[in-house]
Amino acid sequence: MLSIEAPWKQGVFGILVTMGKTIGYLAAGIVFFFFVVFSVIGYRAFRWYAVLQSSGGPQWSEGVSAVQKGWKMEPLATHDTKTVLVLGVDAIKDRSEGKNNTAILTDSMMVLSYNLKTNTLTQFSLPRDIWIDAYKTKINALYHYGFDRYPDNPTQFPQEVLQVLLGIPIHHVVVLKLSTVAEIIDSLGGIDVEIDRGFTDELFPRSGVDVATVRDPAVLYETIQFKKGVEHMSGDRALKYIRSRHSNDLLEGTDDARVARQQKVIQAVMTAVMNRKTLLNPRVIGKLYAVYAREFQQAIPLEEGVSVLHSLIRSNMQTKTLPQPLKLTKYALSIREQEKPGVLYHPFNRQGSTTYGNQWVYLPIDPSWKGVQSEVRGFYAKE
Repeated sequence: MLSIEAPWKQGVFGILVTMGKTIGYLAAGIVFFFFVVFSVIGYRAFRWYAVLQSSGGPQWSEGVSAVQKGWKMEPLATHDTKTVLVLGVDAIKDRSEGKNNTAILTDSMMVLSYNLKTNTLTQFSLPRDIWIDAYKTKINALYHYGFDRYPDNPTQFPQEVLQVLLGIPIHHVVVLKLSTVAEIIDSLGGIDVEIDRGFTDELFPRSGVDVATVRDPAVLYETIQFKKGVEHMSGDRALKYIRSRHSNDLLEGTDDARVARQQKVIQAVMTAVMNRKTLLNPRVIGKLYAVYAREFQQAIPLEEGVSVLHSLIRSNMQTKTLPQPLKLTKYALSIREQEKPGVLYHPFNRQGSTTYGNQWVYLPIDPSWKGVQSEVRGFYAKE
């Protein structure tokens, strides 16, 4: 017997079949779309890492190992604050036989204090001419004497002494060659520095001149000039800006002015590093990592950096807040001059006196260093 279904049943069945096909096509389309998207993302990520690695970035296994270790570690810090002592030098001492073994004096000294909770980086500079009566020397010689006290770890001596004098813990010590500063700046494509006061230095030492044999001032020195305003500086130009000592402007020809210029350059470098374009540029990141691996990794291991990042993430998750941009602040120890108060002062030193090795020095007004320590605690990054 021939069975004929009602027309309305045939219509419903057809609709269901059509809908099934449509859903199938739609699902296939969605799957294909995500396949293409993830393929593009994967390819771009692969290319990004390839460029990063070719520019000096870490090997894949090295990066994975550092993340695994660092994610389980707690950052080396005190009260959520990590402190780094930066010793700026022009060269690294060579203790080998037959090599140049002249004294290495620290050209600049700076303390970086980073608060893990507030994402605040505080930098304060220490005048290199501070006299330490207990050791009969200035603080810029501590690193030099460290080679005798701790040949395998000469930075330990300035770390020990300054922790006591300043009254704060120092977790890491970094030796920063000025040539490395220039390399970092050039890797960033230069930095923008705001010059508050222009000056001219007609006695800036030329590089590559043998001062032991050359006597002609025209060969020994060059004239450099900086004008007020924002200047985009290369590494070499930035070094001239921070090293100038003989400005015809009395205010800019002082060590205090050099300290202020050093802080400006460091702050400009930090601003450039944290720029979004820098963080997304694998070539620049690779170059910066290569400098870090060569110069600083021994003092601050990669896994320590990962632990700091993990701590920041945890802090944001606990407070349910978005990551805050890095805040930069800078200070310098105050120096008493005439009516201006301070925690350091320059003592009158009679000509020919050997009290301080016949050197220009700064002394703490309070011989116990409590005045200095109180001011430093005010700089110290904290909530």
